[in-house]
Amino acid sequence: MFTLLGCKKPTQFSDFETIQIQDDITLRKVLFVSEDIGFAAGGKRFEHGYLYKTNNGGDTWELKHEVVDYNLYEVFFIDSLNGVLLGESMRYYYTEDGGDTWIRKYMWPKIPHFQKDMSDFKKVIQYNDSTLLMVCGDDYNEGLVFKISTDHKTWTFEEKEHELKGITKYNKSVFVSGFGYIGEYSFDADSVYQMEKHGDFYVGIHAFSERDLLMAGNGGKFYQSKDRGASWKIIERKSKLNTKRWIINEMLFVNSSEGICVGDYGLVLYSSDKGENWKEFRLATDLMLYSVSEQNGNLFLTSDQGRIIKIALEKLRE
Repeated sequence: MFTLLGCKKPTQFSDFETIQIQDDITLRKVLFVSEDIGFAAGGKRFEHGYLYKTNNGGDTWELKHEVVDYNLYEVFFIDSLNGVLLGESMRYYYTEDGGDTWIRKYMWPKIPHFQKDMSDFKKVIQYNDSTLLMVCGDDYNEGLVFKISTDHKTWTFEEKEHELKGITKYNKSVFVSGFGYIGEYSFDADSVYQMEKHGDFYVGIHAFSERDLLMAGNGGKFYQSKDRGASWKIIERKSKLNTKRWIINEMLFVNSSEGICVGDYGLVLYSSDKGENWKEFRLATDLMLYSVSEQNGNLFLTSDQGRIIKIALEKLRE
């Protein structure tokens, strides 16, 4: 089934703040652990990774950690002291002092040989007090679903034939998505059951309940299921001449109804109805936007050219 997204002429959006960190890198993730303290991860692919920290709500940033030869994609904190930092080629670091120092964790002895030089950690969630779940993959190739203890001592994984990028949790239900792939993860079996869905790169997935799911496709379509993935409705915007294609890189829901997507060429999408309809904004710049996070009513978007874009959520609601 196909429906058309309500789509007016894109709003040229200029009501945002640009925070310049470093000119020649791509930022991939911003995470705040308190009102004032936050981290930004990124770098250059196959060259260098950087982690920055702010102590004043994102106004200024200082370099806290560097990784030679490998980019960084994800930073996540379990609590105010304990966190993980993830990147290319299975780079996994952890901190026990709030991010001042980071320790490398080597997991290669248990990883298949073909994964050692190609799998990148992309996303992580906390399943329970003792377990983290992560998805990996790169360049549409083989991926992994990774389960690791929060003390970083034990881990298991399952190989997949698809790059994986999205992961979401509702109660004990976990769903993953990627290149032509959507699956439900069983914690007890430590395995992923593939649902019948193919033909797009599902860059983001969100569970509103154990049955109510929404996926964002890189090509601009949204996929909605009300029956735990047994059937899907495709939400597709109405094509218009002389409008830029939607190329989506990440989707985030800040509450039970409001969602934001970001993508190429300054694309920002806003929904107030669980993804049924999306309002399109285009930043007054052609920055590539890679991730979005929310803190105290402000959105922090990561981009190329070493910039963080800060937008008041209220501005998108207007």
